[in-house]
Amino acid sequence: MKSMKDIKVETLTNELHERIALLPDDHEIAELCALLPAKALREFSAEVISGSIEYLNHPDNRLEYARLLGSWIATAEETVAAGNKAKRIAARRKCGPQESE
Repeated sequence: MKSMKDIKVETLTNELHERIALLPDDHEIAELCALLPAKALREFSAEVISGSIEYLNHPDNRLEYARLLGSWIATAEETVAAGNKAKRIAARRKCGPQESE
């Protein structure tokens, strides 16, 4: 019989795999970065690098890192799609993923 702890770990593992599967491939990342305005690309790059360093210092939290990557990529996609509204979108996402995501 599975304990509540086993179920929670299994659920988190499933979410991690689902989030990783949703991340874009190399071609999609290159296309997205080519479409981002220079200022947004610099901000996006700084956040991703900072998050990567934080993850390397605490590699036990892969799910949180996958959530952050998903949030950053969504922000970049919204920035490209929104054009002049990019600052408002970036400000909404500045704190990382929300609980509802």
